[in-house]
Amino acid sequence: MIADPSVSRRKFEREVAAALAHKPFHEQGVWILRAEYPTVFAVLITTLNVPIWRGILCGVHINFTNFDVRPPSLKFVDPFNERPLNYNECWKFTRLNLKSPLPGDTAGPQQYEAVPLLQAFDTNKPFLCLPGVREYHDSSAHTGDSWFLHRRKNMLIYILTILQQFGSSSASLQVQFVQAINPSIQK
Repeated sequence: MIADPSVSRRKFEREVAAALAHKPFHEQGVWILRAEYPTVFAVLITTLNVPIWRGILCGVHINFTNFDVRPPSLKFVDPFNERPLNYNECWKFTRLNLKSPLPGDTAGPQQYEAVPLLQAFDTNKPFLCLPGVREYHDSSAHTGDSWFLHRRKNMLIYILTILQQFGSSSASLQVQFVQAINPSIQK
């Protein structure tokens, strides 16, 4: 099934307008740099409190070809030259899920498990393992999970919000100081 290109374009324009009007994105490190049908180019910037430690996490191309008969496609790209990134070049977008307690275990502390949202099965091409993203629905692991169950208004805002929550807002800086004795100092 193929969507009428003029309908896809109108839906793309609505999605982009809604995302550009979503004021928190800029402060949260989600910057839409270009939106020309059918592709949105956005970058994710870390939101560390110290401006000198902020940095660009990654760039993304979100492609709305054949939307919304098909979900948008998301590709991770170098934010400077838009070259597609390999899995090992990407931020790992990890979500923490609360683990279900074992039967009869009522007093133990809550435990969490890390769930990677970034996947790369047969190739080194990363994809966001998230319902509503084309690569998720095209994966053989999700053949029974129809895109039509996940279609929603403001799909672009939804995808960028997930990237922000598990990407730019979760990035942190860890600094370690190591005390060492300079061997050139003599007693």
